[in-house]
Amino acid sequence: MVALLACLILAAPPPAPEAPEALWDAARVALDHERDVAAAVPLLRRLIAVHPDSRPADRARATLARVEALGDAAAAWALPPADEDRFVAAHPAAGITPLVALRRSTALPEAEALALLRAHRGDGRWGWVVEREIGRRLYVEGRFVDAWRAADAAGDAGRVRASLRMIAWRAAPGVGVLLIAAGLWWVRRRRRRRRRAT
Repeated sequence: MVALLACLILAAPPPAPEAPEALWDAARVALDHERDVAAAVPLLRRLIAVHPDSRPADRARATLARVEALGDAAAAWALPPADEDRFVAAHPAAGITPLVALRRSTALPEAEALALLRAHRGDGRWGWVVEREIGRRLYVEGRFVDAWRAADAAGDAGRVRASLRMIAWRAAPGVGVLLIAAGLWWVRRRRRRRRRAT
C-alpha cells in the first residue's frame, strides 16, 4: 500500500510554474535562502496579479507590504549569514539591527531565535515586523494563546484569526465534556427532585 502511494506521488505531475504554491515557494526561496529581494519582489507581484484570491496571494501581499515598508533597509536580507551575529553585537542600536536579528533568527533553534527576537520587539520602527515573526514562530510551536497576543500586538489580523481558531479547536473537547457533565448533573438532580416529590 505504501509503495502504491509512493508511486502515485512520484507519477503525479509537478505543479505548474505559474501555480500559486509554486510562485510562493519560489519567492520564499529567493528571500530566505538566496537572500535576493530583487528576485523575490517580481515573483510576489506576479502571484498577486495572476492568483489574487488564493491563500498564497494573501501571504504574498503581507510579505510584499513588509518588504516595501523596509525600503532601503531591505538590504538586511543581503547581509551574509556569517556577518549577522557580528553586526547585531557591534550595532545593537542601529536602525537596521532588528531586521538583521530577524534574519539571523531563521538559522537558530527556536528558543535562541525567540530570545533574540524578544530583545528587539520594542523597536520603534521595526518592532511590528519582529512581533509578527514572534507570533508566527509561536503559532508553529502550537503556543496559540501566546501567538494570538503577539499577532494582536503586531496588528497581524490573519494570524490573530488563525490563532483564535486553533484555541477554539483545542478548547472544544474540554468544553464538550463540561457540557455533557453539566447535562448529566442536571438530569440527575431533576430525577432526585421527582423522587422527593412522590
